[in-house]
Amino acid sequence: MTKRKKKNNPAAAPVEKPSSVETFAFPAVSVIVPMHDAGSLIAECLDSLLAQTFTNFEVIIVDDCSTDSSPAIVQSLAPQFGGRLIYFRLKNYSGGKSLPSNTGIALARGEYVRFLDAEDRLVETALEEDFKLARATKADVVWHTRFYNLSADGTKGTLAAEPKYQDGDEISLDGDLFTRAKELTEGKYYLEAWRNFFRRDFLIADELYFPNMHPYEDIVWSQVLLIHAKRFLRVPSAVYLCRENKPQPTADETSRLKPIVTGLKTLDALLSRHELFKTKPQLYYTLLENYFNERLAEIFKEFSEPAPFELYAALQKIFGKDLGEHDVLIPALCSVLVQQQRIAEAKVKQVKEYSAQAAQKIAQLEGEIKSRAR
Repeated sequence: MTKRKKKNNPAAAPVEKPSSVETFAFPAVSVIVPMHDAGSLIAECLDSLLAQTFTNFEVIIVDDCSTDSSPAIVQSLAPQFGGRLIYFRLKNYSGGKSLPSNTGIALARGEYVRFLDAEDRLVETALEEDFKLARATKADVVWHTRFYNLSADGTKGTLAAEPKYQDGDEISLDGDLFTRAKELTEGKYYLEAWRNFFRRDFLIADELYFPNMHPYEDIVWSQVLLIHAKRFLRVPSAVYLCRENKPQPTADETSRLKPIVTGLKTLDALLSRHELFKTKPQLYYTLLENYFNERLAEIFKEFSEPAPFELYAALQKIFGKDLGEHDVLIPALCSVLVQQQRIAEAKVKQVKEYSAQAAQKIAQLEGEIKSRAR
């Protein structure tokens, strides 16, 4: 087993360690389930684990101070796991996934780790498929290019695939870090922690802990993971069922802008130490630029028509006196950003209208051709 290094990643979220937790023989897989007010959905989540064809696993529920019935539901189902379920409640509400996920990694004893949101489910062969593939290929990461989007009521699922793999692909073991990093800059990966399967010693040896931020923690962590994995296994199967419209903590412009800064600092700290970016600095800068641009675009999308003064107020709250002598330029910058966003939205709307008109015209012409053919 890899010796644990002293953690020197200042951007990582802290870890809560229990004084004592009842445990059993070392399992092959640790399934980490961060939970906060999941309600009855946690029962569906745990039922999907009880139905697994592979049984050499432990379940680690990290409760982020739930106030509903979900802790009681977990306790009621725990006996069915025969000692394979660990329940740990955080002392204070963290409001994100970083602290629960890092605490789960600290508690995990399995050779491999999988994350599972408390509202989601796994297909019954998920752990068996992933464990066999990881063992056979000695993969650091088993990366699924597909997953199921589940309707809010859990009754309907649609298959989703990463942009690069819409038309099908084969299982492949990738050691080409340069190509993987380049594809990352081109947006060819969905960056969620819950879809994939990881070797625990790899996470610990490379100090791959979730950054102390919310939201976007999955996005930052997954990018760093992609870069650090030496044996990266792509798998076309879908074993994860992700529920749509899961509850999220409320956010305003300030709480959205701050993680952009934290994410950039984290990416800078963890990517800059990698040899690849010392020889290919353009890739490094492109990753940082993409992260900034995509997160900023999400802010404009989520907050309808934010006024320039609102963005300015949020920037002031985050950076305070650091704005310095350039303070006077910030309102102008915010105005330009808002204006450009509105122009972009208008163009998208126009393209959609043109597409609808074109489709209508094509249908009309096809009808006329058929009529003449008769």
